[in-house]
Amino acid sequence: MDLYNLTILPELKVQDININLNNNIKTIRIYDFQNEKDVINIISFNELNNLEDIKGNYLIYNHNSQKINSNKGNYIYTDLTNKNVIFSILNKAIYDYNNFIISIYEIITKDKGINELLRSIKKQFNSNVCVLNSNKKLLYNIFDFKKVNNTYPLKVKRSTTSRVYGYLAFENINNFYSDEINRILDISNNYIYDNLSQLMVSKDNFYNTLKNLSNNTFNEEDAKNLDILNWKINDSYKVYFVQIDGGLFKYRDMFIHGNRFILDHPMYLYSLIHNNYLMLVINESHVNINKIRSEIEVYLDKYNLKRVFLNLGRNLLDFYKAYELATYIINYNLEYTDNLEEYLPDLIFNMCVSNNFIDLLIPNELKTVMDHDKNKKTELLKTLYFYLIEERSLIKASKQLDVHRNSIVYRINKLNELVDLDLEDSKSRYNILIALELLNKLNPGLIK
Repeated sequence: MDLYNLTILPELKVQDININLNNNIKTIRIYDFQNEKDVINIISFNELNNLEDIKGNYLIYNHNSQKINSNKGNYIYTDLTNKNVIFSILNKAIYDYNNFIISIYEIITKDKGINELLRSIKKQFNSNVCVLNSNKKLLYNIFDFKKVNNTYPLKVKRSTTSRVYGYLAFENINNFYSDEINRILDISNNYIYDNLSQLMVSKDNFYNTLKNLSNNTFNEEDAKNLDILNWKINDSYKVYFVQIDGGLFKYRDMFIHGNRFILDHPMYLYSLIHNNYLMLVINESHVNINKIRSEIEVYLDKYNLKRVFLNLGRNLLDFYKAYELATYIINYNLEYTDNLEEYLPDLIFNMCVSNNFIDLLIPNELKTVMDHDKNKKTELLKTLYFYLIEERSLIKASKQLDVHRNSIVYRINKLNELVDLDLEDSKSRYNILIALELLNKLNPGLIK
């Protein structure tokens, strides 16, 4: 654990420091002081003045605001006055750090994956962390980033050669941690490279996988592509289907938010243009869906783009069904494009009437009544609808139409004179109601 890391421990109540060289501390001494680089000596100000050689690392208590005028050692001044308390704090900090290093080794030796490694690093340094490629473009991220504060080169080592293949990037981190981070990278560089090397060249392959999903031709190669991205068939997926005019260049600011990351990356979102549709596949298992949706909606509203947002649940193989449904909704200008489950009856009726053959299923008797209403300025169809909706209650139907119950009786009798409808059979009444709903969709305002 580095000296600078000790200085930011709140429990230590550090008042001042004079560190010339940031050494890695492994041992704590209360007596028999040593000037070794990996040793920190807990010492009072008076004890330090009595030493003949004050090279080394010293944590000074009882200093009474006095400072050592020497550049021969590293000095940390604490407001704490009990050396045993100080020893306990330092011992715990070094113990925790050593456990962290052990956990890094364990992740690598047990091959727990790059996600677990990044989570462990984030927890240790209290900062979001991601991987950039050699051009400092986002390669891998599992956290909600706003900006990059510091980057540390990732190097792959082969015999006597070494080259930078990417960067470990932190959102917000103290520079004091630099030596510690570089020490972790010495341990994990090759592991990160091995985990991400396939990902570095696999993005183009996943575009083909999305096309295959939309065509319902998902195959074993596509399954391998998913595995490389750390995506699974049964992750939780949401999909946007957006009708666009031309290529993505026109809408490029949808994907680049100033100094924000490009949204299109394999941790939580992939985009693809297919048949003039922009498809945004969001892996909800990897991201806060509400936040990413709000960001996307800003740009969709800005360009007034038609879109459909669908929930695939935990089956990515339903993608082709979602594609067919979304393109159908957009092409026929159907009203509902979000939360479709809430508007299922209306959506089904809208989908039905978008086909010009649906009127063949409307009983001729109802068409006869509709013509009568049009020619005689009556409301027999509307009366029939509310009469059936209210389960043939004259009182409830009259309240719906704001007329006297005798008017309902008169209209139903008039309807029976025009056509022969079986209103006693429950199945017949149900079918009539469905037909009336379709008629209203074909002739908006007919009954509602």
